[in-house]
Amino acid sequence: MSILTGLRKNAALIRPVVKNEDNIQNAIKYIDRCYNGVYPNYRGIPSDSPVMVDCKAEYPGGLDSLKEYIKKNTVYPNWAREQGIKGKSIIQFIIEKDGTISHVDTLRAFNIELDKEAIRVIKSAKGWKPAKTGNVAVRSRMVCLVPFGTKK
Repeated sequence: MSILTGLRKNAALIRPVVKNEDNIQNAIKYIDRCYNGVYPNYRGIPSDSPVMVDCKAEYPGGLDSLKEYIKKNTVYPNWAREQGIKGKSIIQFIIEKDGTISHVDTLRAFNIELDKEAIRVIKSAKGWKPAKTGNVAVRSRMVCLVPFGTKK
């Protein structure tokens, strides 16, 4: 199966349908932008989210600080540890213009209880620096992995 065929099978991820191999790079860039929060209306995101951002939203201290925050604040339940449940919850959310978080949801379900814990941790992460288009703060979508029982 070619990359093009795989993209056509995942057409829900890309709005423009890839018609030939010349457009493959554009489709890959589009998917990357969907996952990095620069396209609106992807999996229930409000339509007033920006199409493109000049500066992505950022957690205070950057990505390393966000990873450390998730590591410190995630509670891995004993029952999950005893049962050997390991994996990652993939959480999507909106960073509002004022840096608050909204529309927190699972992008890929892992375990109902662990997904709830991941959502709780993401909702508690305060103080985001919002994305900007020009010098104007705009809403943007973020995707974050919350690991359980794996090396963090």
